[in-house]
Amino acid sequence: MEEDNSLLEMVRTKELELKEKEDETRKEAESIIAAAKMRHSEIIEQGQREGKSLADAYYTQGMEQIKQEMEQMKSQGKAMQEEFRQKGEARINGAANKIIESVAFQQPYAAENE
Repeated sequence: MEEDNSLLEMVRTKELELKEKEDETRKEAESIIAAAKMRHSEIIEQGQREGKSLADAYYTQGMEQIKQEMEQMKSQGKAMQEEFRQKGEARINGAANKIIESVAFQQPYAAENE
């Protein structure tokens, strides 16, 4: 019977040891999970910051490109405006001469009806 008690005590001691190891392992696992959750949050926040930074840089680059294109269009518009002004001024004398010739060589309306 003493042998049974001794054997039962050994089993009980082993159970207590295993229970302690289980508790330690559970605490370690919970600690690992908590650390992983924290790291997960940090990674998400870092990704959001980097994503925002990249989006801001892309937006700024796009706006700069648009501004450059607008300036180029303004320059082209001014150049075209100047070209049309010069062409128009060059044609004024010819147009004025044609008008004068047309008016000068036209017979008066009243004279035709008489």
